[in-house]
Amino acid sequence: MGQDGTAPAKSGVSDGSRHLNTWQVDALPPAYVAQLVAGALREDLETFAAPGSGGPDAAPAPTSPSELLDQDLSAQLIPPEQSIWGRVVAREPMVLCGRAFVEEAFRQAAPGSVLEWRFADGDWVAKGGNSKEEDNAHFPNDPDRAHPIIFTVRGTARRLVTAERTALNFLQMLSGVASRAREYAAKLEGTAAMVLDTRKTIPGLRLAQKYAVRCGGGGNHRLGLHDAFLIKENHLAAFNGCIVSAVAAAKKVKPDALVEVEVESLEELRKAIGAGVDVAMLDNFTPEMMREGVRVAAAAAAADEADGAAKGTKRKRLALEASGDVSLETIRGVAETGVDFVSVGALTKSVRAQDLSMRLFF
Repeated sequence: MGQDGTAPAKSGVSDGSRHLNTWQVDALPPAYVAQLVAGALREDLETFAAPGSGGPDAAPAPTSPSELLDQDLSAQLIPPEQSIWGRVVAREPMVLCGRAFVEEAFRQAAPGSVLEWRFADGDWVAKGGNSKEEDNAHFPNDPDRAHPIIFTVRGTARRLVTAERTALNFLQMLSGVASRAREYAAKLEGTAAMVLDTRKTIPGLRLAQKYAVRCGGGGNHRLGLHDAFLIKENHLAAFNGCIVSAVAAAKKVKPDALVEVEVESLEELRKAIGAGVDVAMLDNFTPEMMREGVRVAAAAAAADEADGAAKGTKRKRLALEASGDVSLETIRGVAETGVDFVSVGALTKSVRAQDLSMRLFF
């Protein structure tokens, strides 16, 4: 983000007109969100004995949702029927992401709560207050009035405090991913490259994190091991390093799947092009090698176009993906070599939660 808190620009191709894969995570299945939220609530509300403590592996499970919610000891200090207002503010500029998880957390832990959002997923939340006239009545003497309100909530106090941490955990983490993706995408402004995520995600949260990358203006690499081939050095070892043989085997396994090969030299790139791959991953190439790789791929594409014109056929152009030790400081230079994509594991594996605060007003 800008040092003044202004929104960083998105990548020049963030409109989704070109992706490594056709499937981008632009929405989350409700059942997936509900499952993750339920698991997070159970971490707070079900009792498990520590290994070696001498206690049972797990306490008897509560028999109803209300019994489960009543496991919140601190919440039992609050009168059960007391209705209150609350609000969540952002204490730093950010890209918002995670509304569905917040709504689901309150649906499960605080049924009947009413939320009012002031930002949508993908919105830039800048510095400065955004209070409405009615906020003065709902949130008197609010110490965070100078910060923007993300959403307000009204409901039963006892249940709101139970839902709070689960809701904020998802919102802070996913907004952190989206904000980091926006920072990287902004570095590519004016280039033809797109920043991509990787499979280096928090276990169990891949779909959510890839959605957050999209909210920040980045693109999704393959979702998992099932939707595309990515042939790397360990796979090539099974073929004695022969790229042509490995690609031919991949096309027999699933002819319609995207085939990407990791290459570590210009010689390997030429072999990958000759094998007919869809994407070549330039692993730890220097900028000079990347520029030469772009020239090699362009020459091959021109030759294919001429050959296709003669034969009346058309072949999809090879895409180039740069990977390996890419940072905010170096990604612009990588993109300017002419590659199509730049994959960055740090988008999802090095997450810093955004600074949010929820306060209830009794």
